[in-house]
Amino acid sequence: PGRKAPQRSSHFRVSYQLLDSDHLKSTGHSLGVNDVLVSGNQLLTASRDSFIHSWDVSQPSCPMLNTYAHHSHWVNQMCICSPSVFASCSSDTTVKLWNIPENNNEPENGSSNTEDEAATQIRTPLCTLESHTDYVSCVSFNKSTNTLCSASFDKTVALWDVEYETAPLRTFSEHSDSDAATGSSHEPEDTTRRIFHENLGIHKGSIYSLATIDSLIVTGGTEHIIRGWDPRSKECSFKFRGHRDVIRDLLISADGTKIISASSDLSIKLWDTGERKCIKTYSIHDDSVWSLAIDQSFSRLFSAGRDGNVFLTDLLTAQSSLLVHRESSIAKVYLPPDEESIWVTTPKDGTIYNYSFDAKNYQKRQSDVNYEMELLCSPSSPGLQALSEFAHSSPSFSFLDSSVKLPEMEAGEPVIPLYNDPSVVILGKAGIVKHHILNDRIHILTQDSSDQIVLWNVLTASKVEDIGIADWEKTIEARFQLISIPQWFRVDHTTGVPLIHLDLAQCFNAVIDHSLLELPKPPLRSNVGHVLLNTLFSTWREKRMQLSSEGQKQESVQEAEADTKTDEKAAQKPRFLTFDMSALTPVVISNTNNGRNIFCGTIGSASGTDDLPAWVEDCVLLGLYNSREENKYSFYVKPQKGEELCPLPIGENKLSSLRWLTVRRILGYVVKTLKLSLPEDEEGEEVPAHEYLELLCKGDVLDISLDLAAIKTFYWKSGKEIVLHYRRQETYLPHPISYSEDI
Repeated sequence: PGRKAPQRSSHFRVSYQLLDSDHLKSTGHSLGVNDVLVSGNQLLTASRDSFIHSWDVSQPSCPMLNTYAHHSHWVNQMCICSPSVFASCSSDTTVKLWNIPENNNEPENGSSNTEDEAATQIRTPLCTLESHTDYVSCVSFNKSTNTLCSASFDKTVALWDVEYETAPLRTFSEHSDSDAATGSSHEPEDTTRRIFHENLGIHKGSIYSLATIDSLIVTGGTEHIIRGWDPRSKECSFKFRGHRDVIRDLLISADGTKIISASSDLSIKLWDTGERKCIKTYSIHDDSVWSLAIDQSFSRLFSAGRDGNVFLTDLLTAQSSLLVHRESSIAKVYLPPDEESIWVTTPKDGTIYNYSFDAKNYQKRQSDVNYEMELLCSPSSPGLQALSEFAHSSPSFSFLDSSVKLPEMEAGEPVIPLYNDPSVVILGKAGIVKHHILNDRIHILTQDSSDQIVLWNVLTASKVEDIGIADWEKTIEARFQLISIPQWFRVDHTTGVPLIHLDLAQCFNAVIDHSLLELPKPPLRSNVGHVLLNTLFSTWREKRMQLSSEGQKQESVQEAEADTKTDEKAAQKPRFLTFDMSALTPVVISNTNNGRNIFCGTIGSASGTDDLPAWVEDCVLLGLYNSREENKYSFYVKPQKGEELCPLPIGENKLSSLRWLTVRRILGYVVKTLKLSLPEDEEGEEVPAHEYLELLCKGDVLDISLDLAAIKTFYWKSGKEIVLHYRRQETYLPHPISYSEDI
């Protein structure tokens, strides 16, 4: 095993997903939905499970149409760029542009469906925009300037020209003009100027919210400050202070005169950009306000948050009504363009709810509604006093002075929402919320949001057993084995599915016996990381070698001779073992420095032209890798006190060996060294050494399958040299002479 490879950069990680066929067949998100959009008859939903789904809302059953799968972390927000294109941003630090297909029956890019695929299409992005270095929290599109704006936890704002069909994408962020911008990973690198300068007082904290129109960009975040930016002059136009916690959402009117902000300080504020001040505060929620939606007339506001309530606030009359109440928090409230219903999502599961309006409670207003700001600013106006009196008579809302609050209800008198039952429910599916790596380093246990426990095989990327609902700690205890194997992988369930990470620093740490790996012999044992990489990139290796072979035919005779020598040298490498893993297993290669993916596909979809990290190519093509240097264990073997067996000769009682030397082999060594005569069994054959002798550590009898690593980990538990004792088993102990009472 591992011939030495040169040291390579360790910032590239290989990840693959464990597959559950039942989970794949079911539709829906496995974690909370962060954002929803409606485009035509399609509902787009972005989830924490890293996927975007589209649903046909023209049908009562809302069947799933497409899955947009290329993000590797939470998808935080989306925006429509055109009738056929939308953008998404993710915690994987990227922004992606996607096509909205008109005909969902046709495979993407002319590809054909396989029998294993569901009725939905798997869509890939048109391009990926890479500029941010931390989670991208929000994205917004300005139709008048054809500009996409993104904001991130890295405290920067970037602008992108999305006319990607005719010009390279450009990015602008909050740095000096001399810096070069990073363009799309699928477009030529483009050096451009930057929009925000460091001396303009850029964000000092993460950005959580963003809104934009032609002449104004507004942002908010952990600084509790709303900033207004002029994208043309590259200057900060204003700063609004007033919130006492994170600003979670922002809305801006089409003319740029009004801004609405939602905060974790439980309040919603209405701001006037001309007067540069807050003109109204709405304190109608009992907890953090996370999401806002506004109608076309910018006069009726929908708000939702951690308290599970959705309120409708009429900005013209200051009336606030409770529309929906759910027991769990609400991550998103969305008002589609037709304004006939609202969509509501929760952060814990992938279920999506739609509540249709009736004419009595809601009617669409014209966009040219007369917005009477004096009514909102003057608590002493006669109309406002009449509204206040009316509000006190209703349990749904109230209005006091310059802020809107819900009245304090009497004990036992709850506020009743206008809508109790949703009109449409798109069900999600359970996502992984907990995992445990078993100490054989081959299997893991997971528990999902419905408390179902599953046993997985990491080497085959498949489900082994549905354990069902059971006690988590007792299940782990029942699966415990006396095996000590170094950690060689990590598990991540951030997106609701078990994802296995392989890093250069630990990937080649473990050499495991083939009896545990279920691999043919010889050899007796293999480096599990090496075999696993061979499996994940088996298709890539075949196609790369095929391309190399085709290229050789076009080379000169001298080059062909040189390649022949190389091939002969490569033919001397050890044979490449692989595990039995599905070709549909998703594989991702990412840069851990910036979180970006350099490869995203499946085992079967890899092409020989894909560039892999050098340490992966060396392992897969040449069998070269830097394996962990195995330390030898020193130990003494002595007869048990009171045992008549002779001790081992001096110099042969202190031994050293690698970790996988077993008790069975140690006992064989004792019998051979002492030249013991073994008793015979019923068939006249000598019994094995492990049936005649037994080995003890600190008084505990050791199982013959235990190796030195397990003995030191679970029995010796010390850094000192191990001391083992041998003795005859009870069956073969000499029986004392019995004397009769007559003698």
